[in-house]
Order: sequence, then C-alpha cells, then structure tokens
Amino acid sequence: MFDIKKELKRLPKLPGVYLMKDNDKNVIYVGKAKNLKNRVNSYFNKNHDNLKTKTLVSNIKEFEYIITSTEVESLILECTLIKEYYPKYNILFKDGKTYPYIKITIKEDYPRIMKVRKIINDKNKYFGPYTSEYMIKNVIELINKIYKLRTCKKNIEKMKQNKERPCLNYYIGKCIGPCRIDLDKEEYDKAIKEIIDILNGNTKDLIKELEEKMYEASKNLEFEKANDFKIKIESLRQINEKQNMVMNKIVDEDIINIYMKNNLASIEIFFIREGKIIKRENHIIDNVEFEEEKEILISFMNQYYNYKKIIPKEIILPFELENKELIKEFLFSLKGNKVKINTYIKGRKKELLNLVKKNAKESLQNYISIKDLKKKAKEDLFISFKEVLDLNIIPNRIEAYDISHIQGVDSVGSMVVYENGKKSKKEYRRFKIKSHDGIDDYLSMSEIIERRFNNKKLKLPDLILLDGGQTHFNIINKLLLDMNINIPVFGMYKDDKHKTKGLVGKDIRIDLDKKTAIYKFIASIQEEVHRFAIDYHRSLRTDKIKKSKLDEIEGVGQKRKINLLIEFKSIENISRATIEDLSKVEGMNKKIAKNVYEFFNKN
Repeated sequence: MFDIKKELKRLPKLPGVYLMKDNDKNVIYVGKAKNLKNRVNSYFNKNHDNLKTKTLVSNIKEFEYIITSTEVESLILECTLIKEYYPKYNILFKDGKTYPYIKITIKEDYPRIMKVRKIINDKNKYFGPYTSEYMIKNVIELINKIYKLRTCKKNIEKMKQNKERPCLNYYIGKCIGPCRIDLDKEEYDKAIKEIIDILNGNTKDLIKELEEKMYEASKNLEFEKANDFKIKIESLRQINEKQNMVMNKIVDEDIINIYMKNNLASIEIFFIREGKIIKRENHIIDNVEFEEEKEILISFMNQYYNYKKIIPKEIILPFELENKELIKEFLFSLKGNKVKINTYIKGRKKELLNLVKKNAKESLQNYISIKDLKKKAKEDLFISFKEVLDLNIIPNRIEAYDISHIQGVDSVGSMVVYENGKKSKKEYRRFKIKSHDGIDDYLSMSEIIERRFNNKKLKLPDLILLDGGQTHFNIINKLLLDMNINIPVFGMYKDDKHKTKGLVGKDIRIDLDKKTAIYKFIASIQEEVHRFAIDYHRSLRTDKIKKSKLDEIEGVGQKRKINLLIEFKSIENISRATIEDLSKVEGMNKKIAKNVYEFFNKN
C-alpha cells in the first residue's frame, strides 16, 4: 500500500515532473518542479484557499515522479505527459489539427519523398512544418516531375537480382526506374542530394548549373535535351517561390489574448506574417472556474507550441510572465533559435492585443450560444421522445440490443449505451450465445437480456430498444415482466430496404418521419448496435477461421473452410459427416470431400 507520508520524505531536491494519481491509479494531475521535494510537499503541508486544489488534494491517493536534468527538460516532459494522460485537473489544450512535413526516406537505399503529419525518430530527413497543404502538395508534385522518384515500397536490390521488370510507372514516365539493372545508384543518390538542397532553399547553384547545360545543348543543336533542362529550371524556380512563400509564413509574430466567462476560457491567436494578419485560431478551454488568466495562458502556450512546433520570432502577450526566461529557454529548445516574449502598453501592438481580446470574447459568446442551442435541441428531442412514446420520465439512459450470426454460426449479442444522448462506449457489452446452437434470434435475445439484467453492478436504463419487430418485443417484454423489471421497451423495425422505419411496443406502432430529430437519433442507435454486434461476430469468425483443424487437410483453403463451418456449424459436426454430405457443400468436390472424411476418420 502506498504511504504518502513516507514517500514525501524520500522525494529528492531536484528538478522533475510529478504525477498525482487517484484511487484507481488514474493520473489526475501532472506538474513540473524546480525542486520536487518542496513542490510536492506543498500540496499536503498547508491549507489551500483554491477549491480546485483542495479537491485535487482530497483525491490524491499516490504519486510518482521523474527526475530531469534541468527545469526546461521538466517543462517539456510535463507537456508530453499532459498530452498522453489528459489529466482531470490540468488545463488541457485539445486540438486535432497537425501541420504537415515533407519526409525523405534517406534510410532506404533508394529514398522516397512524401507528406507526413508527424516527425518520428527514424533517422530520415524531415522538412517543415508547413502551414499550407496546397503548397506542400505542389512542391512534392514538382519535385517528382523533375526527378521521377520511386513511390513503391519494393525491395529494389532483390528486384535487380531477380531481373524483374519495372512497374507501369517507369513505362509511362512517372518513375526513373531504380529497379532497372542499368541504372547507376549514384545517379539516384545525386538526385536525392539535389532535392535536399532544394528543400533547404539552396537552388541558386543548381539553376546555374542547369542553365550552363541548357546553353551547351543548344550550341550542339540538341534542342530536345535543351528543352528538358529549361523545363527543370522553370520547375525549380516554381519550387523556390513556393518554398519562400511557405518559409516566410513561419516567421514574425503571434499575438495571444484571453477572455474568461462562465467557467470557460477563450484563447485567441493572431498570426502576423510580414506585417499582415494571415490567419487566426481560437481555443475554448473548460472547467477553469478557479484558475487565473496567467496560469491558463502559460499552460496553454507551453502545450500549444510543444504540440504545433511552429514557433515565431516573437510572441506578444497581454501581461508579463513571472517565469519568462524559463519559457523562452523552453521555446528555444523547440525552435533552435531565440524567441522574444513581450507585452505592450501602447502603440499599434497594444491595439492589436485589444483586437485579439475582442475576437476572443466574440468567439466565446458564439460558443456559448451554439452550446445553448445544442442543449435546447437535445432537451426538445428527449421531451418529444417522452411524449411520443408516452414515457413517465425523460430517457436519459438508453440501452439497445442486437444479435449477429451467419446461418446460426457463432451467434453473438451486443449492447450499446447512450447517456444524455451521447454514446457511453465504456459501458458497451458483448455476449457470446451459450444456451443453444443454430438460428434462433428470439432465444438469443432472451439470453443476453437475462444475462445483462442479472448483472446487478450495471445501472438500470430508462428505456430499452431491441433490433427487431413485434415478436422480439413480445418475447422480451414478457421476460422482463417475469424478472420483475419494469422498464419501457420498444422494438426498432426496418422497411423493405433494411432502413430504420419506426418503433413497436405494447399496443403501439409508430412510423417515424425521416425528417425528425427522433428518427435520426433512433436510426443512429440502430446502426451503432448493429455495427457493434457485427464487429464482434467478425472477430470471432476470423479467430475460428485462423485456427482450425481444417487447415491441416489437403485441398481445404479459406473459402472451403468458411463454407464447411457455415454448413455444419462446428468442427465436430464436420467430423461426423459422410463423403456425400461433404461434397454437397459449395466449392467442394468428391476428392476434397474424401480428404476431409479420411482426415477425421483416420484420426
């Protein structure tokens, strides 16, 4: 058992990161410290005025720590761990958008060029990040137009040894064909070196060299060759232009400001490049009731720049930071160059700070309005749900059930759960049918309902939905009454095109209007429970097909294996079948049927 008092005494007086954990060992807070002993002890050795800190401390059941060499290292590690764990009590930057990079796979004998979203430590060459998808696409296309690099992942040396023919890309002029025996590897390596120079912005010497070759070819009346050099020169100049446009955008300054209201913070960033506002971003952070603006902004900045990796020369903030030098050092470690952090009390930049705050306020007001509209729409949906189905309460928790099998083989059941209109995936359940073999959806549904409601640990729903019509409803409704469970239940039935049509219950049948919110919600539930059942059935079927005695029989491949299992339901039934019965199965013949029969009877 973790003894907090003993562990506090063991803490070192070194920089590092600490992770606070709750009773279930979930990480609920990540923090950094210049002195781990002093910082972590401060949580437990004094009374806190801040309600959030009080609540955090009351939930800490254990902690762990990681020592770092410097305070900057602890700041980098803190950002990484926050991103990994998303702790409940940290200020969280949530953003799915990443900027692209150009990657050259120099670790391969014949490198490729491609667009990627992430830098990994694989010793390949990366360029970027780039703020424009369109620009990066054009640069890669132009490079491939000039150098015709390979795009396949084939083993080139093996292809050369086996004297394999190049693929279609070579014959249509889209690939230089490094798999050709007559291609010198040095020629390919030279092309890669030139591409790296281009992406580093060093095109001047290359263009000069090509111009000389172009003039030489013209003098020798080799006009076609001269034209090829001319096309290369024009393409290189285009790449150079695009590279400069992209590179120039990753310079200059970011202006950041914050506006807070209703337990929410709105952080607005204006990106100023070459004196012009080229774009803006807004980020809403929730649960900040007991946080200060400075604390929120610092935490956001650290996570944002650690994540995005696009760092300007200057960052302008609405106030001075106490630990400015540490953050500058942190940004330097990410960028490789010095970064200024400033605030302004007058002039154009002060006006821009005010403008950014105004936009932050506007964004938050819009967010609250949209949130309120969505909340009202959801409330209206569930009120109408209650009225249409004549329920006593609004159904905040809904459970839906479905069965999946192929001709009775590997019957499974699924349960999906919706809480307040949202999927609660952690409460989804899967059931492998145990009570019978063969096709009986009603018996299968009865089994999973009985097993589910005998599990007293699960919270009871306000509404039960079944994938099936009137008969399904009748059987399950009776079963629930026999179990003394008084929960409204409805069957979801479909039309001839296998699309959701409506609901059926006791003495009630409701055809839903496809334009209504209720219809869309019910249809999404029916689709989700069906998907979840099929996914489970497919995984069981795949496991069974992968590991089977049938694999040992000559002439029985995957298709025949599947057909035999579908027809006979189990390996045991296949082992008892006659040659005549086996040969009737789709894809089988007398010879293979005899192989199957003899395999089981000899063994």
